[in-house]
Amino acid sequence: MENLFTVLNKRLNAICIEEGNILKREKKSIELCITILTELKARVIKKGFASKEEEIDFFKNIKPGFESQLKYHAALFELERLKPHGSIAAKRSYFEKKLKEIHNKVQTDLEFYTYYKTGSMHFDDLFFTRCLSNFQLAIQHSVFDVDMNFRTSHDNKVAEILANEQLIKYIETELDKLETIPPAEVKSVQNSKQQLKWTDSKVALIELIYALHSSGSLNKGVLDLKELVLALSLLLNVELGDFYRTWAEIKIRKEPTRYLDSLKVNLENRIMVDMQ
Repeated sequence: MENLFTVLNKRLNAICIEEGNILKREKKSIELCITILTELKARVIKKGFASKEEEIDFFKNIKPGFESQLKYHAALFELERLKPHGSIAAKRSYFEKKLKEIHNKVQTDLEFYTYYKTGSMHFDDLFFTRCLSNFQLAIQHSVFDVDMNFRTSHDNKVAEILANEQLIKYIETELDKLETIPPAEVKSVQNSKQQLKWTDSKVALIELIYALHSSGSLNKGVLDLKELVLALSLLLNVELGDFYRTWAEIKIRKEPTRYLDSLKVNLENRIMVDMQ
């Protein structure tokens, strides 16, 4: 089983490298996952299981890894197929809505999600073995593609949890990208004369921008962070790049408000000098 899973991952990676069009890539990935799952099913039906413990391990820990890839790539295909091609704000709203939908799914079946994620085992005989009573349980949980030679009542749910975890990571990455200013937007002002130019570090400016945005001092606090970053980038003739990643680094450093602290000291020194 492990070798087959290695084959699946290697082929998925190859498709990712070779196919640049994301919809074509996901379609090929879906077809591959179906082929591998079919092979996995044939092996299981032919060989069977030596013990109940082996059966539980397969349906709880092994099969969901394969099936989660099919669910993930199918969900990713739909996610990209329906993604709006308009403004950054529209794309951000779309991805945030999808994230909320995934989290709502977790809430609707929080009891099993908690059971699985905490490593509980007391219901494994019921959830991850094949028997007539579990067939009825599977129907109750809307698992209508039931082949009880290759299905238990809850292995599908584990696969869905794993697939959603991958999908969340993908969406969060896409949201991070939307927070990054395209270099072309900043370079469009390079040929014009700038009256102001930022000459301190980019990290310092990002710290200042986040402080201004957090204070609500601009536009009565109703201002998109990316719009503020872009406006000050253009005004100060500086390309800030992936400011979201820089902000993540600022938050974990020993002195997160280093630049703001220096501003306070410099201002206090100036006040003292002016009062002399």
